[in-house]
Amino acid sequence: MPNSRKQPKLKISKTKGEWFWDIIGYLFFFGSIIFLVSVWGNFQKKFPDIMMPPVKSIVGDQNGNF
Repeated sequence: MPNSRKQPKLKISKTKGEWFWDIIGYLFFFGSIIFLVSVWGNFQKKFPDIMMPPVKSIVGDQNGNF
């Protein structure tokens, strides 16, 4: 198996299309994060049962009821 450390590193520049799609990807990624941060507080108000579903105890309450 050849030692890859001795191989010279190829320096291939990106095309304009690659730059364009990289920028689109970064904008989509950061836009998604900004969107989630902006609506995160409203999730619990809109979907209270999904965020914190009621938990049925397997031990019971203080009166022994399950």
